[in-house]
Amino acid sequence: GRAAEMQRWGERLGVRVRTAPWADAAEALRAPLVIATTPAGSTDELAAAVPDRAGALFDVLYEPWPTALAAHWSARGGTVVSGLDLLVHQAVLQVEQMTGRSPAPLAVMRAAGERALAER
Repeated sequence: GRAAEMQRWGERLGVRVRTAPWADAAEALRAPLVIATTPAGSTDELAAAVPDRAGALFDVLYEPWPTALAAHWSARGGTVVSGLDLLVHQAVLQVEQMTGRSPAPLAVMRAAGERALAER
C-alpha cells in the first residue's frame, strides 16, 4: 500500500518512483543518492555492500550515529548527511516561523543538537 502511495506522489511531482523488495536493497546502494528512512539497525547488514564509488547517503537517523551504513559509506569516500541535519533544518524553519525573525542561528542550533546527543 505504501508503495502505491509513493507512486501517486511521484506522479504528482513528476518524479519517477521505483520500488523493489528489501532483498534487493544492496543493489540500490549503487544509486547516486540513497535515502535511508529505516529504523536503527535495519541497514547494518547492508554496510558491507556499499560500493567502492559511493554516491551520497542521506541517513535520517541521528542516534545512534554513525550508523554502520553511514560509517562504511563515509569510509568509501561517499558523501553522508545525517538525520541531525534534517532535524536542525526543521527546527530552523520552525524558529523562524514562530519568532518572525530570519535567519535563525543555524550554527548555534546545530551545536546544541550535537551537544545534546553527546550527553546521551
